[in-house]
Amino acid sequence: MIPELGQVALLLALAVALVQGTLPIAGAARGNRAWMALARISIRTSNCGKCQATKKRRREAISRRRLHLQKWAWVELNYRPHAYQACALTT
Repeated sequence: MIPELGQVALLLALAVALVQGTLPIAGAARGNRAWMALARISIRTSNCGKCQATKKRRREAISRRRLHLQKWAWVELNYRPHAYQACALTT
């Protein structure tokens, strides 16, 4: 009995996936806004907290990397002689 329920669940999931995948495209072709709205609903329901946390961590890592590069560039520019100092150093 349990394996049969699993098969029914898989078939139901396949049917829902086919509807969510094809109706928005058919709605765009026909101009049916209700069918096109199914795409927005399926995107909202597929987002999970784990995905949002991963995106937040990725954004934080990028901002830390930018900050590190900005600090490195600032230090590097302060160690080099400026253009007006180059003349004094070469003569």
